[in-house]
Amino acid sequence: MAESTFSDPRFADLAPQVVFVRIYAEVDTLTAGIYHLRGYPTVVLTTANGQEVDRFAGYRPTAQLYRELSDAMDGKGTLWDLEKRLKSSPNDPAILVAMGQEYIERGQADLALQKFQQAINGDKKNQSGKIDDALFSQARMQRDDRNWYKAAEGFRRLIKDYPDSEWREDAELYVPWLYVQAGDSTEALKRYRGFLKDFSG
Repeated sequence: MAESTFSDPRFADLAPQVVFVRIYAEVDTLTAGIYHLRGYPTVVLTTANGQEVDRFAGYRPTAQLYRELSDAMDGKGTLWDLEKRLKSSPNDPAILVAMGQEYIERGQADLALQKFQQAINGDKKNQSGKIDDALFSQARMQRDDRNWYKAAEGFRRLIKDYPDSEWREDAELYVPWLYVQAGDSTEALKRYRGFLKDFSG
């Protein structure tokens, strides 16, 4: 990103407002630990005293990062913004799911799971259209924790309850893979065959 994204002159225009610092997290493990950096590249926007405002994990092209960074500097879509909005709408599933995603990015799994579960409990009929997102995120977190059967259960629930979800195909493919990880090759083969049949294209 240093050569592609940040070489764009638009970022130089932000210099009066932002001090850009590049760290090598593998070397500066203290800073990486403070901000719970789990993947690279990760851009972390902080206040002058180091309090995190927002983060952007993964490669970002120039236009996307500039827009996201500008929005965050204006307070849009940050965790602070979401917390403020949640006070006005305490059970809004869209806000709760967005907060869960923010907590995942920050390495705060317990808070993420709490927000996802609150969204699921408050919108059992998925009127917000966000509950499948919450279920998918929960299952991925279980996968990342190597809870293979629990993750498979979450993906299967998504498939059953939300067959039209944009996440369905991914969930269908994760389930047999999780059984492979758990050492259950019989169930994995059965699920892979079912996937090939249902998604032959």
